[in-house]
Formats: sequence, C-alpha cells, structure tokens
Amino acid sequence: MTLRAVISGYYGHGNTGDEAVLSGMLHALRPHGVEPVVISGDSAKTEALHGVRAIARGDWGQVARAIRRADLLISGGGGLIQDSTSRRSALYYLGIIGLAKAMGVPTYLYAQGVGPVRTRTVRAAARAVLPGVVGAGVRDEDSARALVRLGVPGDRVTVTADAAFALPPVTAEQAERAEEALHAAGISEVGENEVRIGLVWRPPASAGSRSTGGRVADRDEGLARAVASTVGTWAEEVNGRLIVLPMHPVYDMAQSEMVANQASLGGSRAVVINEPGDFRMVRSIISRLDILLSVRFHGLLFAVGAGVPCVGVAYDPKVRALAQAFGFEALPLTVEEDDVRKALSRAWARRDELRRTFLQMSDELRQRALEEGGRPLWIIKGARA
Repeated sequence: MTLRAVISGYYGHGNTGDEAVLSGMLHALRPHGVEPVVISGDSAKTEALHGVRAIARGDWGQVARAIRRADLLISGGGGLIQDSTSRRSALYYLGIIGLAKAMGVPTYLYAQGVGPVRTRTVRAAARAVLPGVVGAGVRDEDSARALVRLGVPGDRVTVTADAAFALPPVTAEQAERAEEALHAAGISEVGENEVRIGLVWRPPASAGSRSTGGRVADRDEGLARAVASTVGTWAEEVNGRLIVLPMHPVYDMAQSEMVANQASLGGSRAVVINEPGDFRMVRSIISRLDILLSVRFHGLLFAVGAGVPCVGVAYDPKVRALAQAFGFEALPLTVEEDDVRKALSRAWARRDELRRTFLQMSDELRQRALEEGGRPLWIIKGARA
C-alpha cells in the first residue's frame, strides 16, 4: 500500500536539528511505502538535501493542492505546537492542520514535543483542530499530557522518540570527513592527549525568539560570557580545545563567535566550525568529541546518540526531559560560573558510565523512532478496513 503524505514542519530554514528530524522521519517512513511531499521554507534546498519533493510554505495555493491530493497530513516532527518561540509560528502549523481538516484529509502528529501553550489565541486554535487528529506520537510524557489537555483523546497518543533518533549511526566515511574538518581547524588527532570540548550555543533565555534587544538579550549575553569564561578555564585544566558549533547559524553565529573569543581570553584555544545546513557534518563532528556542553536540544541528542558525555542548559522543558531520560545534568538559565565548572567536571568523571548508558538507551529510542514511521500507515489501514 502506498500512502501519499504531506509533511509539515520547520524545514528549509538552515536549522541543523530540524533537518536531522526530517531526515530521520524520511528514514522511518519510506520503508512503509510513504510517498512524501515536504512543506519547506526553501523547497529547492530541501529537495537537494533530502531527495524528496518539496513545496513552498508561503504558497498557500500550492500547499492546499498538495493536501487535497494526499491521503494524510503528517505534522511534525519537533516542537511545532508551542508559543514560547513564536505565537505566529504555532498558528501557522495549526492552520495547516485546520486546512487538512476542512478538506477531509486526516492528520497524524509525528514525534512532536508539545507545549508550552500559554496564549489564549493558540490554545483556542489548538482545541479547535487537534481533537480530530487520527493519532499522535510525542517525544515525552509532558507532551502527551499537554495534548490531552488540548482535547486529543488519550488513547490516540503514543510516547515515542524524537525523529532524529531514527538516523543510522555515523558512518566511517562521515567520521573521516569530520576529522578532516577538525584537523583543518587545527584540532589534534584523536589520542594525542588533547580533550575535545564541544560547545553548542544559542541565545537561550530568548528561547529562539527573533528579538535582539532588551533585558532578555542582555541576559543571554551575560550568560554566554559567564559560560565561555568558565569553559575556557576548565579547558585549560584538562588540556582541552574548545570547538564551538553554531547549529542554526543565522541566529547562533554572533554569540558563538563571542563565546569563542571570550573563552580564548583565558588562554584556551577555541575555534568556531560553521557547517551551515549540513546536519550530517555537525552530527559527525559531535560524535568525534570527548565532551559537549549544549544549549540546543539536538546537540544533546547527537551527543547521547554517539555516546559522548554532555551537559545541557535547560532553556526549554524538552532539554530537562532528555536529561532526565539519559541521566545527564541540565543546568538552569540562572546558573553560576562555578556550577558550570562543577557540572563539566562531574560529567568528565562519569564519562565511561555515561557513554555506556547513552549508547544503550539510544538503541532503544532508535527502535521507537523507527516504529513511529509505520504508525501513520497502520492507522490509515485500520480506518479504511
């Protein structure tokens, strides 16, 4: 059975994590006969990167025609139904679901992280369209509870795993390319007693908002300077090199460069490696690190998937949920410099234990993520039987 599906998510915008999510979804969906069309911010880029047909997200006529021809709308993965980043964005994705509903095309929520939903407008829109979805896969229990509060029947909700867990392990060829990129940046060969310390930075207090001014931006910059200074000092203690990876360069690059410069003031040698839009390279580089501090969810996910000990900064509930699941530390936004140093030292001391735990649990979550690829087809088959 072939299933024609339109996929709605934050794709084609150069965000490493979201492109990894789409790749994981396609990896899980295609073996089940799904023929996808992806709604994208840059359809040509999405087609080239993922080998899939894509349409422009701003062309509502084209979007409507694609949905009308489809057997199913797949909304996800990632954190689409939340208004902490943008109310407008949440309303866009709910609007796509509403359009499918009006056309009589069923919707499946795929591996989503749901919430927080705080504004009256987004809550009303969610309660208008979500109760009618045919099924929902979510990344964690908090998301499951959030969907039920928004009116989705509990028996339609399954706790699965982030779609990026469905990606196959980093290949030897990908690892070799990552090593070449690291060597080009002046990073020593593996085994030369130089600790590779990764830092994935984003402006965390603004949680991805597009605002660059005011108290939130000041708080972000203050936290960035404090963390950079501490990580730079800790790198000196363990004979480390700091490797800064901006995963969404449009929004991360300025502070990533500032963090690298600040860390270097203390004598630490820091480099910024920019691989815009190349989620495979970023994931491969993270797999070659010794330890990672990340303020992006998918930076942490790449680390646990490769068995790399890590410390997170909990700018969002999804980071805390991942940390609790895998047993690593997630620091609050109010963290002090000494807390960062202690957390890194604890993770480094536990590195062998964390590696074993991460690899074992990642195998389990990869199986869940792959199973999620078959669930939309099973649901549609059941409805047609």
